[in-house]
Amino acid sequence: MATSTITCTYRIYQTGVSAVGTFATNIAAAPIDYSYIYQNGLYVASDTTTTVFGPPSYVQRALVLNMLPSSAATATAAVQPEGVAGGYGPLSTAVTVTGAGEDYVQAPQVGIADPTGSGASAVAYLNVVAVQVIKGGTGYLPASGNVVQPAGGLAPFVVGAGGAASGAAQATFTLGFAGGAVQTCTVNTNGGPYSFAPTLNVFSPSGGVGAVLRARMQVSQINVRTQGQGYTNPTVSLTPYYKAQAPDTATKQAGLLYAWMRRIIENYCNSPVYELAPVAA
Repeated sequence: MATSTITCTYRIYQTGVSAVGTFATNIAAAPIDYSYIYQNGLYVASDTTTTVFGPPSYVQRALVLNMLPSSAATATAAVQPEGVAGGYGPLSTAVTVTGAGEDYVQAPQVGIADPTGSGASAVAYLNVVAVQVIKGGTGYLPASGNVVQPAGGLAPFVVGAGGAASGAAQATFTLGFAGGAVQTCTVNTNGGPYSFAPTLNVFSPSGGVGAVLRARMQVSQINVRTQGQGYTNPTVSLTPYYKAQAPDTATKQAGLLYAWMRRIIENYCNSPVYELAPVAA
């Protein structure tokens, strides 16, 4: 079965005279460990907290993570003939991105299939296409010089089959505010090439805190590392990072997410947490 999401579910059961309403507020406010899911190429699709009145009574937080981009990138490859029209040859040094896609977290794995050729390899790189404001935070004054400071993600250099190297630069942004919160984050320059999405930190001289931003990435370029031989009709596949590590045929595709948030919620709520097995669907 082809899967696209992983659902992680955590419960706190009412014990003694503890108030279910208090648990509901706390479990919903427990901070998400974004670093772990981002390094695995996942992002949060939904985050819901519900209260169930029993017995037993409990509160439940369900985090649904996307394994796939919201739109998939596409690419084509050409053959470099070895002096004979229609003959077998190495892959061209250029792989053309025909659709950039959106919502990649890690660069997808590039596959090159051909009925006769072998030995070619290529690497995909990303840039920032948009920014999601997950939380607006508080205390941000528009005139106080707030800036987004991206960190990480950049490929130190990009080398193609021809040996050409290019530098990398962080993307730049403009923030919009309303009521002391970050409302929008506009991409001014896309930056890149990135191997994975940068962390977006908001620096606020006015003391604003709590803003959480996510860089939404697209495939910007694909560089051929080795050209191989004998290619006639190559096709390019771009497999999302998590799917490359844990394909649909894996018996425990959701297993990497077990215990991802349990300790964080337990510490934040100061209460034992029951975790359901993560489910891929």
